[in-house]
Amino acid sequence: MNHDPEYQDRLERLIDQELKRMPPLQVPESLLQRVKSAIEEDKSKHWWQKPWTAWPRSIQAFFMASLLALAGSLVYALSLAPTDASAQWISTKFAGPYAAVDSAFSVALTLLNAVLLVLQTAVSSWLMVAIVSVTILYAASVALGVAWFRNALTRRSFDFKLL
Repeated sequence: MNHDPEYQDRLERLIDQELKRMPPLQVPESLLQRVKSAIEEDKSKHWWQKPWTAWPRSIQAFFMASLLALAGSLVYALSLAPTDASAQWISTKFAGPYAAVDSAFSVALTLLNAVLLVLQTAVSSWLMVAIVSVTILYAASVALGVAWFRNALTRRSFDFKLL
């Protein structure tokens, strides 16, 4: 590539002259009508049918505040649980109508404790954090890949008639 400033200026002037000599592009009427109808259809949608970033800022702020309140409530509720007997506290809260969930939770908690005990004795803590991080990142990438794959395979109908 030539880095001579004079050459660059001449090339820019030549390209500018050639582009100015070209006739303006004409939009096909069918394309123009389709674009106008798509714009009108988008205008007729309600705010909740549009992407979240197009929602009114006040409603976005309300949803963010609700999400933060929910997260704060969860953190507060977990802070009330006794630290040494969290499994017992959770099982007593779920004892009545959620007995099946409680038994499944206790089995899962026992298995998780067994896995953690084996990992703590066999592997140092920094390696355990690395393994858990890689597992979480792998699961997230698989989930994201599945979502992108499903989005790519959705059938869309386009009727482009440019001429």
